[in-house]
Amino acid sequence: MTGWPLRCWEGLCKRLQSNRLEDFYQLDTALGSGAFCTVYLGSCKKTGDQAAVKIFKRSSESQDIGTREAFETEKSMLETVRHPNVIELLSWFFDESAWHLVVEVCSGGELLDKVAEAGYLTERLASILMKQICDPLAFLHQQHVCHRDLKPEHFLFARPGPLEQVPLKIIDFGLACRFDDGQMFHDSPGTVMYVAPEILSKGYQPPFCDLWSYGVVAYLTMSGISPFDADTAKQVARNIRKVNYTFDAPCWGHVSAEGKDFLSQLLQKDVHVRLTAEGAQTHRWISEAAPGATAEALPMMDQLEKWIKENRLSRELYKKHFS
Repeated sequence: MTGWPLRCWEGLCKRLQSNRLEDFYQLDTALGSGAFCTVYLGSCKKTGDQAAVKIFKRSSESQDIGTREAFETEKSMLETVRHPNVIELLSWFFDESAWHLVVEVCSGGELLDKVAEAGYLTERLASILMKQICDPLAFLHQQHVCHRDLKPEHFLFARPGPLEQVPLKIIDFGLACRFDDGQMFHDSPGTVMYVAPEILSKGYQPPFCDLWSYGVVAYLTMSGISPFDADTAKQVARNIRKVNYTFDAPCWGHVSAEGKDFLSQLLQKDVHVRLTAEGAQTHRWISEAAPGATAEALPMMDQLEKWIKENRLSRELYKKHFS
């Protein structure tokens, strides 16, 4: 079957009544893979426009349950959430072999990879980039949607170009959820390095956990250091529970007091003290693009490049282990 195309062939996919992805898209190289799907670069056979095709393959009935849930969750979220800084769903299909999501292709690369390639990051530029995460988060939370898996690799630039000029997009809504105000959840979504302390306890209320993860990403972007890093996942979790981070690294001496205050207000254990997404939008460091910052580049490229190498290795080991 085919889902209602959102922006594909001007609606021809639906009118032609085909259920075959290959009738509309030519698949090219694999772009990456996750726990439930593999992503391919594809092109529309009618227009030649590129797209990213996420293929959720069917296997055994027991494994299909998690795979289908991931597909349905992401499809449902992207059908209802439209924002310039959120990846766009173009169409969807499913047949006897797989479920398929067709989304816009973001060819500019991952957030931290592109910062490292640029070779510099000023505090003002960091603020501009973080605003492009803060704005869609506020929108998502207004729609009662919580992403629950914010991390650097889930932010892609829409296309190549200067970092300050290219839109940054949130991707991968496979763990996202809808929530009611005050609703308690008891699962453990996300990646341990970025999860909020309340997720490590007996229960949590969305969407506060997104703001913690956002704070971790912002800290890492400006320093090249993960704030709660340790040798083992257990030690990382202990650091998170104790909110054990510092601004002692030399690079923080080049960050304004407002920048550090912004991070401190995000990395609050008490969710009622932690900044909301709307509160983050109005913080001067975001709303006025780091007004107290200097024009100098932050001295953090060596640390960032080291972190990228270690993170890439960890991701490869994870794929090998679970493939």
